[in-house]
Amino acid sequence: MDEQKLPESCCVKGDDSCVGAPYPFTADTVWQEGCYNSFNDWVKDHIGVIAGVSLGFLVIVVLAMVFGCCMIKDKTEYV
Repeated sequence: MDEQKLPESCCVKGDDSCVGAPYPFTADTVWQEGCYNSFNDWVKDHIGVIAGVSLGFLVIVVLAMVFGCCMIKDKTEYV
């Protein structure tokens, strides 16, 4: 069977020292928690910041649209 290798991002040291590591992997060479779970935990911890920034951008876009419509409404002569 073809041997599958771990990507470098799985190595604790951040280099390719664990790419050829034999199974079972140890906690000192390979991250034990997967990227998906880590990302989900990070999003859950920072959901307030993510929502705040998103709402801030939404307010800016809506205000820009309103001001743009007001500027066009007042314009009587088209070039």
